[in-house]
Amino acid sequence: MANTDSSRTKRRDTDDKRPDIWVGYGKLVKLFRERAGLTQQALGEALGYSCELVASVEQGRRPAKSTFEESTRFLERLAGEA
Repeated sequence: MANTDSSRTKRRDTDDKRPDIWVGYGKLVKLFRERAGLTQQALGEALGYSCELVASVEQGRRPAKSTFEESTRFLERLAGEA
């Protein structure tokens, strides 16, 4: 029987114009943030960004600037330690 877990098989609406790379990157940021036990507010404060920017990146509504990308690398380390 096929896996019907909607969290794994969820497909984006064809009208969704967000670039796949933005959406994929945002999902990784959220995953690492949650594994590190941080809220969007706490992550934003740690990186020097607003909670709104963190949310926008996680939701794939905005691209991550290179400085944001560099800053989130520490999330990978934190997630690995959690």
